[in-house]
Amino acid sequence: MRFISCLPLMLAATPAWAEATPPLTTPLTVSQCDQMSEFGPASAAPNLQGIWDFTMDTQPRLSRGFLVLGPVDGAWAGSLTPYATNSLAIRTLVLQASAVRMVVASREGDVVFTGRLMGDGTVMCGAVAYHGGRVFPMIVRQRPPHRVYPPR
Repeated sequence: MRFISCLPLMLAATPAWAEATPPLTTPLTVSQCDQMSEFGPASAAPNLQGIWDFTMDTQPRLSRGFLVLGPVDGAWAGSLTPYATNSLAIRTLVLQASAVRMVVASREGDVVFTGRLMGDGTVMCGAVAYHGGRVFPMIVRQRPPHRVYPPR
């Protein structure tokens, strides 16, 4: 009973970082990807570090989830988490000009995404070569960076 009476206080005391969690990005469609220009290498390499939302068209369903990237040994690595299953390791993600190649480990063997970095460097459009030779279109979109709040 004591816990229930404290619940309004707990809800009112939501920390600032919880309120600042960015919403999921709106999924893009393949036709929208086709209308975007490829990322043009600028003076600085794009910053791929962060959280990215993905949509893979496995027909008849869409597989959605997110991936998290960080720099590792001159390339990028991280994890990919479909909302319907467990997280998978991203072994590598290599960017050459606007070409992207991402290798994801799975129990059945590696799955490879090949595509292009598009627009301002916050969208990847391509296809996933899955087990048994199946290929599915996939679009990956970087979430806007969110603020980090220092401890009080």
